[in-house]
Amino acid sequence: MVAPTYASPNIGNYFVGRGFLQMQIVGEVSYVDMGNCTSFELVAKPTLLEHYSSRVGVRTKDLVVVNELSATLTMSLEEITARNMATALLGTAHASGSVSIDMLDNPLFYAAIKFTGTNVVGPKWNFTFPLCILTPSKAVSLISQGSGTWGTIDLQADVLKDPVTGKFGTATSADFT
Repeated sequence: MVAPTYASPNIGNYFVGRGFLQMQIVGEVSYVDMGNCTSFELVAKPTLLEHYSSRVGVRTKDLVVVNELSATLTMSLEEITARNMATALLGTAHASGSVSIDMLDNPLFYAAIKFTGTNVVGPKWNFTFPLCILTPSKAVSLISQGSGTWGTIDLQADVLKDPVTGKFGTATSADFT
């Protein structure tokens, strides 16, 4: 395999993503594995403010600035654990022989999210988002659609600027030469 580099072109920079997710709910002392995740996506969303000059017959764009920053994570989880289900139901899980979830009693589900890259093709990237609000992004389908489909829990996380670090998150890779 060709090693990743800072420069292009280089086939070592091609990427087939794999990895795992962990979540640390606010108040917990450590991250917990979220199980098999079939999709994890990050979208950075700057809001642009455009300025147009009106000094000539046709207005022309002469400046663009960013006046808002936000980011969203989306994830699709296959392991229907009590913890993942509680997140999807915005609830609190209680375990004592069996599990029960008090649904909708935790409408602002704050957590830190960590992604650890495990891919074998391309650079491995690790992401840490210290403060997110998790919400369900799709219905929890309690009956699988058709044959050969797995049930999933689909979540969205709004990435917040952490008041402690002053950052939205960090992305790191030690693979580049």
